[in-house]
Amino acid sequence: MSVCGDLPERLSIDTSVLLAYLLGEDLADLVEECVLFSRREVYVPRIVLSETYYVVCRLRGRDVAGDLVTALREGGIVEVVEDGSLDVRAGGIKCERSISLADCYVIALAELIRGAAVFAKRERELERELKREPFSVDVVFLDEYLKQ
Repeated sequence: MSVCGDLPERLSIDTSVLLAYLLGEDLADLVEECVLFSRREVYVPRIVLSETYYVVCRLRGRDVAGDLVTALREGGIVEVVEDGSLDVRAGGIKCERSISLADCYVIALAELIRGAAVFAKRERELERELKREPFSVDVVFLDEYLKQ
C-alpha cells in the first residue's frame, strides 16, 4: 500500500506542492505518486498559478514560467478553480486568521470541494493557527508522509 493511502480523494493544493514537484525537491516523488499522478481529484485556486508563475519566472525566466502555467491550465492534471464565492470565503478566512492570502484560498477551496488543504511542509503561521483553532477542513503537510 502507498505511503499516502489515507489522503482524501479531493485535494486543494498549495503552490508549495507544485514547486516541490517542479523543482525536484525532496518531496517531488511523493507529490508525483500521491497527488499529481494519482487517482485523486486535484484542484488549485487561480492564485496558486500566479505564485507558481512568479517563483518559476525568477528561477527560470518568463518563457518557462508562461509555458508551465499554460501546461497546468490545459494539461488536465489539476483543475483550476475561479469560483467567485471563493474570493469571499478566502477573504473571510484572512479576516480571522494570520496566514497568507494564498493559504486562505487553498483552505477555502478545500471547503468548497469538501476535501483537504495540502501543503508541502509545515509553515509556522499555519501551525500557529491550527493550534489556536482547527480549520473546518483537514490540513495536510506532505513532509509528514516522508517520516512514515
